[in-house]
Amino acid sequence: MDFLKTLKRDSAIKLPPLPHVALKVMEVLREEEFSIDKLSEAIETDPALATRVLSMANSAFYSSLCKADTVKRAVSILGGEMIKNMALLIIISKNFKSNRLSGFDYDLFWMRAITAATAAETLAAKLGKQQEDIFAAGLLMDIGTLVMCYVEPEKFAQIGRQKQISKKSPITSIERSLFGADHMEIGSEVLRIWNLPESIYIPVAYHHGIKECPEDQRDTAMILMISAFISTMELSEVTLPKLVRIKKFLDQARDFSFDEAEELLDEIAEKRIHIFEMMNFTPTPGSEEKTEEGYQKPVPEGEEPARYASLEGPSRHKKPPPKKKGFFERLWAGVAGIFR
Repeated sequence: MDFLKTLKRDSAIKLPPLPHVALKVMEVLREEEFSIDKLSEAIETDPALATRVLSMANSAFYSSLCKADTVKRAVSILGGEMIKNMALLIIISKNFKSNRLSGFDYDLFWMRAITAATAAETLAAKLGKQQEDIFAAGLLMDIGTLVMCYVEPEKFAQIGRQKQISKKSPITSIERSLFGADHMEIGSEVLRIWNLPESIYIPVAYHHGIKECPEDQRDTAMILMISAFISTMELSEVTLPKLVRIKKFLDQARDFSFDEAEELLDEIAEKRIHIFEMMNFTPTPGSEEKTEEGYQKPVPEGEEPARYASLEGPSRHKKPPPKKKGFFERLWAGVAGIFR
C-alpha cells in the first residue's frame, strides 16, 4: 500500500479528525485584533480543555500571579501562544489514544515531542528567527510516526525489527520500504489535511532533508532538525561527549561556543519542567536515549512489553541546581587530573 496516496484520498484512511475547538483557537489567534473573549468562548465549548486550561493557570508556575477562577482569567494569565500550543498537545494526544497503540510508547512520544517543541522555540529565539508556529511545528514534527502506528500497528512494528537486523539503514528508508513514505511526508500530509498552516506542515516535511526544503521555510526546518536531535538526549546530565555532539548540530545554524551550547540545553530542560508541571505530568524515573528503532523497546520472548522509561530521571524535575562550571573550566580540571 502506498500510504501517502491512500491518505490523500478522502475517507481512505480513518484518522481522528482535528476537533473544531483546536481549529477555532488557531483561527482566533490569527485575527489581527486578538480577542480574549473570543478565545475563552472557543475553549469553553470543550469542557475537558477548559478544565485543563484552568488547571494550568493555577499550576505552581503561574499560581503566584493570581487565582484563575474563570477561563477568561486563565487565558489572560497563560497568553494566546501558550493556550494554542497546549490546546494542540491536549487535543491531539487525547484523540490518538487507542488500544491499537499498545505496543507503542505513547508517553515517551509526547515527552519527546514537548522537548523538541521547547528546544525549537528556545533555539529560534537564540538565532533571532522566532515565528509564532515554531513550538507547534516542533511538537508535531513526528506525528507521522504516531499515524503509522495508529493506522497499521502490525506493519509499524516491523520498522523496529528491520532496524535491528539492518542497523546501518536509515529509519526513513525502512519506513518508505514498508509504507511507501516516511514519517515526515505522512506527518506533513496529515497536518495539511487538518488545515494547519504551511508554516507548520512544510518544515515538518523536510526536518531530515533540509536541502530539499523550500527556501522560505529552510530556517525553520533546520531548527526542527536540531531540536529533534536534542529531544533524543538525556538532559539530566550534560557530559562532554554530548556537548560535542550537540555543538556539531548547532554549528549548522551558527557558531556556538561550548558554554553557549550547555546554557541552551539547561534553558530547554528548565522550560520543559514548567510544561510538565502545568500538564500534571510526572515522567517515570529512568534513562534512555532514543535509538533509531523509534518508540518501541525490544521485548525478550515470553515477556510483556515494558513501558519505556522517561526521557530522564527525576533529577531534572526538581529545581535547577546551582550554575555549573563552564566547559573550559571542566575541561581544564579533567586535563589537570591526568597529571595528578
